[in-house]
Amino acid sequence: MQHRRGIFVFLIALFLLVLGFGCEGTPKDDSRAATKASIEWNLKHDEALAAAKEAGKPAIIDFTASWCAPCQQLERETFSDPKVIEALQRFATIRVDGSGDMEAVEPFMERHEVVAFPTVVFVDSKGNTMAEPRVTDFVPPAELLLMLDKAK
Repeated sequence: MQHRRGIFVFLIALFLLVLGFGCEGTPKDDSRAATKASIEWNLKHDEALAAAKEAGKPAIIDFTASWCAPCQQLERETFSDPKVIEALQRFATIRVDGSGDMEAVEPFMERHEVVAFPTVVFVDSKGNTMAEPRVTDFVPPAELLLMLDKAK
């Protein structure tokens, strides 16, 4: 009986020892910032465009909706990419959300000739809507980066 008790105590101690080494922790990944960088979208469309034009800054307008699968994929995969976030620093970033009151956003959509979601429109530094480039479906980060290079 004493022998079994010794083995039991030994196994418990061994288990705790192994558990302790396993819980010592994995090295922290300090390469990621405590808060993930993201795009600061301006929802005040007309004001943001006027400010961009006055500053001589190009703009990107993301026409999106919560029910739009390609829109959500753009948000998840493209607009969260660190290189895209960095490249967009030179743009005024404007978001038009068609999830709710479409009557409120339709005039802005018509002005930029947007007929469906998603659509990403580029506006030059003089305030002119550019015909090209234009996004009308999901595009991966590398493709959007090429478009951002073309938009001045």
